[in-house]
Amino acid sequence: MYRLAEVEAAALYPRIREVALNRGLTLRTAAFFIKAWKINPYVPISLPVHKQ
Repeated sequence: MYRLAEVEAAALYPRIREVALNRGLTLRTAAFFIKAWKINPYVPISLPVHKQ
């Protein structure tokens, strides 16, 4: 179940995956953000990127 969500996050939402990995989050966490956004897409979800 989690593996499918991780694959979906990696395949369909590469930017969320990239930001999540840059922040040290897992793909499972990225999948959670994606699912939350699908429930209510009018609520902005921001994942700040580390400044380099």
